Amino acid sequence: MNRVVSFSVLLIAFLRIAAASRGDGGLLPLQTASLDLAQTRQEVVLVLQGLPPDSQLPRATYVLRSRYAGTPSDFAWVIPVPNTPTDVVAHETDALFESLDAETAPSFSIVQFVGGGGCSCGPGMMARDVGGLVQVESRGTAGVFEWAALTSNGGDALLGWLSDNGFEVGVDAAPILDKYIQQESHFLAVKVQEPKTPGDEGEVEIPPLQFSCQTTKWYYPMAISRISAAQETEVVIYVLADHRMEGQNVPNALISASALEFDATNPSLTNYETLFHQTIESYGGLALITEFAGSTQNRPLWNVDDWPAAPPGTSDLPFLTRMRSIISRERLDRDFDFQAAESDLEVDSTFDVVVSAQRAAVAFGQIFALALMLGAARIAFRTLGHRRR
Repeated sequence: MNRVVSFSVLLIAFLRIAAASRGDGGLLPLQTASLDLAQTRQEVVLVLQGLPPDSQLPRATYVLRSRYAGTPSDFAWVIPVPNTPTDVVAHETDALFESLDAETAPSFSIVQFVGGGGCSCGPGMMARDVGGLVQVESRGTAGVFEWAALTSNGGDALLGWLSDNGFEVGVDAAPILDKYIQQESHFLAVKVQEPKTPGDEGEVEIPPLQFSCQTTKWYYPMAISRISAAQETEVVIYVLADHRMEGQNVPNALISASALEFDATNPSLTNYETLFHQTIESYGGLALITEFAGSTQNRPLWNVDDWPAAPPGTSDLPFLTRMRSIISRERLDRDFDFQAAESDLEVDSTFDVVVSAQRAAVAFGQIFALALMLGAARIAFRTLGHRRR
């Protein structure tokens, strides 16, 4: 009996599979009358530097990426920010997000025991008053983007200026803009100078956009996304800071490794995404799930060439936190505020899922049988075609 058990332990098969996490993300648009777009995914890399009392010049840098479903004829959006945006840069590639995703996205080892149980532009001109209601703090271009940094004391006036200057946004945006104006927010208006063509999956990818501002308010403006959001929007947030970060006004959650099970019906071969959705629903449809939290020291999370516009000192920030959620349009009712977590306890994004040999054999046997059937059908069609000729 001992020999059988010892031999079976040696027969361990590992299958490494990335979590099913589609799409790209990351901007905060307002849908225009000339667009038929719905935002399906957004991503942000948020760099928080100089937290008081260590520094008198706290600074936040945002790198945004987004994906939409629809057919655009033009493209513009407005991003509320806590202070005047500067250093606006267009990323030429998605390399930064791809590198971070590769290092932090959940991945799974299915363990089978056989026999066992661009252009950087700061303020380009002095602020000028437009009708007493809108101030243009600066304007410029960055790659495919044209942008303007604005302040206003009225949503209707802001919409009027945007329309007059080719940043078309929907008239129903005024009430939401008024809320941000009451919070003394600044705005970064952005438009793409070249129309985008949907890809094979009918989705439009927008190049990553980066900007910075001086602020002590660490937040991500989610509420404005409600205007152009799809029925469900996936949000991925990477925060580089001195400590592990978490949501301040949003419930925080983790996926328990002990709850993971083998599930051959899902791309990850686990029930991870099912647990992900169930966890969010248990908090009333709104929660940030921390999928990774760890030290950045001695860990190459990105290559220097992937992020040539990285703010000075970014590589010295000791902690990276990845949070993700899937949110219905109805629950996009607030911005996400962030705070340091109670501890810097790390969260691993790799999971071992144990499956019995019998269950694995059935599951993989079905997959193998299906592959054989498809192969046989393909050969039969080819043979039939030759006979007809």
